[in-house]
Amino acid sequence: MGRNRSVKWFVLVGLCVLLCSTGVLAYERMGRMKSPEDEQETTSENPTEGEASTDMKTPVTGEDFFQLGEKCEETAKETDDTNKTKENLNNAVKYYHQAAELGYAPAMCSLGLYYLYDYDLSKRERDLNAIKWFFKAAKLGNIRALEILISLRKSDYYFDCGLKKNEAKIFQYCRKAAEQGNTDAMCLLGDCCLAGIGVEKNNAEAIQWYRKAAELGNVEAQFNLGTFYEIGIHVEEDMAEAVKWYRKAAEQGDEYTQVEAQIALGDCYYDGDGVEENRAEAIRWWRKAKEQKFHDLAPFYLDECDGKNEDVEANLSEKAREYLQAAKQGDVEAQVALAECYEKGDGTEKNISKAIRWYRKAAMRGNAKAQCCLGAYYFVSWIGEDRIDGFGDSTSKAAKWYHKAAKQGNVPAMVGLAEIYGDNHCGIKKDLTEAVKWYRKAAEKGNADAMYLLAELCEREFTEHCDEVGANYPQWYCIPVAIFYLYRLEEKHREDLIEAAQWYRKAAELGDTQAMCRLAEFYAFGLGVKMDLTEAARWLRKAAELGDAEAQFLLGEFYAKGLGVEKDLTEAVKWYQKSTDHEHTDTEEALEPLEN
Repeated sequence: MGRNRSVKWFVLVGLCVLLCSTGVLAYERMGRMKSPEDEQETTSENPTEGEASTDMKTPVTGEDFFQLGEKCEETAKETDDTNKTKENLNNAVKYYHQAAELGYAPAMCSLGLYYLYDYDLSKRERDLNAIKWFFKAAKLGNIRALEILISLRKSDYYFDCGLKKNEAKIFQYCRKAAEQGNTDAMCLLGDCCLAGIGVEKNNAEAIQWYRKAAELGNVEAQFNLGTFYEIGIHVEEDMAEAVKWYRKAAEQGDEYTQVEAQIALGDCYYDGDGVEENRAEAIRWWRKAKEQKFHDLAPFYLDECDGKNEDVEANLSEKAREYLQAAKQGDVEAQVALAECYEKGDGTEKNISKAIRWYRKAAMRGNAKAQCCLGAYYFVSWIGEDRIDGFGDSTSKAAKWYHKAAKQGNVPAMVGLAEIYGDNHCGIKKDLTEAVKWYRKAAEKGNADAMYLLAELCEREFTEHCDEVGANYPQWYCIPVAIFYLYRLEEKHREDLIEAAQWYRKAAELGDTQAMCRLAEFYAFGLGVKMDLTEAARWLRKAAELGDAEAQFLLGEFYAKGLGVEKDLTEAVKWYQKSTDHEHTDTEEALEPLEN
């Protein structure tokens, strides 16, 4: 759902009143729309386009069934046919169940992920089913399931699903795998000790497990130790020790964490932290990071290669130079201030790569504003109007930094996190419940954007039906037909519309012109409020006077037709012409009969 909407209200209001008075007859005349239940199901023995082929040996083992499930799931992702997608996903779940019943842990984990995002079930049913299968997989030593359980346990959102009660089992399963030599499990034990999951918080024991895994070559543990020593968290700050562990992680295997370590090691060489300053060596490590699949920040650090940053420090203003000196001494507020200077070109030449570097340093030290800014770079790949080419869509990292900032009360981070959950993005699955949760938190702190977007999510049942109707009938039928549908909605959905109207009003009172237009639409059609054309006109005028082209056009419509105001063609022309100044596309057509 976007924030742009244009409707011919003077036609719609009339149709709305007519339809509400004629009821079922009007609806039946327009014809019922098809639903999957109205159509006969067709089956075929041979897979057609969009269906997964099961042309392999007869499945016998859990792994056989699991591979069939994976094949069906992959086919579901590749087809654009909604019915085929659903069919393939259902088949995948069937095969995962068969594999799970044969004791195959990866299938149990896949089932858990499926149930976690199965919106045909209630939230509680989803969570209970998902967590049941994650625990089954974890008991068999499945590391991925353990990672997911720990991640979910860190969120208060899942406390009511048995995680809090059974967290001792998570620790127990991690320890069992760790004692058998699994270094990933050792890392997870470290996470449990730091977060107090299934055990009392114990930073010293956490470091012991990370160190043990790191000494056995685990890249994530090596990088974590490097980070701890760099910023002095859980251990005494020791840059030489940080460099040691960053180097070990940077020189081996796991490409995702390895890139982080290569960038961090380049940072150390560039700034002379824990190692003798050597910009050529810094560039070498950043270049290695850029060559990897997950290069993220590396291209912007490599501005150094082209000499783009060599003279920047010489051109700093006195204030920016003070920030730089304090930032190099580890002053987090100075690091953020310096990042903003580079980002905006305030007191120095504009330099996004340096802004990112200083935001990253402050973010690693727990600064919520820096974490939010870094999340924004990862998510949208631009700040303001300056797009960063090549940054890429790394929404899993964006979500990580947004979440860290949001937990500290940073409102823009809450909105960013909600936006990620509100749609499907690479690395993060759509979760409207989570989106609503974070929009609500931000809205309750007075953020107008969050209020508007929360209102949109509250009314999604209604707007989705409008879209569904619009696919089968002319656009101007959509709202009247959907309003008839409103009378058939469950009470909960009617309450959702009432809540949507309340949030639109709050955003409108804070000066959001799009919220004013939407609130006017609610009053025009009686959505979540009592139908009141005068109130609709009042909100349109407020938005129009603030320069909103859509509101200006619609206010012209109201004056032209006498909706909620005295009919006044002079006023209508005035507002039509104002909307023309803002390049509204429908104005010419509306003005023509009045001018004639």
